[in-house]
Amino acid sequence: MQLLTGPTLPSFLIIKYGLLTATFAFLYLVGKRVFADLRWAAMGALSPLFLYQIGWNLHEGVTHTMALICAVAASMWAFMRIAERGGIGDYLLFGLIAGIGLLSKYSFAGYLFVLLASALLQPSLRARVLDWRMLASIAAGGVIASPFLYWLVAGRHDLVALYGEAVAPKTSSRLTARAIGLGKAIYAPLSISARRHPAGPVSGDAAYGP
Repeated sequence: MQLLTGPTLPSFLIIKYGLLTATFAFLYLVGKRVFADLRWAAMGALSPLFLYQIGWNLHEGVTHTMALICAVAASMWAFMRIAERGGIGDYLLFGLIAGIGLLSKYSFAGYLFVLLASALLQPSLRARVLDWRMLASIAAGGVIASPFLYWLVAGRHDLVALYGEAVAPKTSSRLTARAIGLGKAIYAPLSISARRHPAGPVSGDAAYGP
């Protein structure tokens, strides 16, 4: 996009609001599979606008997080296609979207784990997840994420060490570190639902974390 518009504000806005529009579209497609009345599907697709982080904070900043949100909505739609039909094309589509999601933000890996782990708890979905065609999803996702994986391996980047330096509590006591981590895990979903951060307005990806 910046090849067309240059590194300017329009390029940023086109990408961000393009992703937002795509998110609504994918949520609508998900809603069509849940609700018999398409009006409810449309309402469900637009309902994130009532969240402060989408209805307001999104317009103040946020880049990678918008890509993450879109990837989550798209992957849910793709996974529902696997649950309904389970064709090889559906598995490839899910893998492609998952690969894009992994490039958007590390947080997508956590979502992907929860999605697949939850599916394994249901017999009908477990059969889909354990199907040999899931290997096609893994291959497709690996191809998309391969540039990042190459950078990670070739550059000898240690994400665990990076987490320890930038995120993990600075304490030598494991018990204290676990207590701090548990406290933050409880505080995070509550604070992100608040309109303002304790230190003032939060803008950009800082409101969402890694």
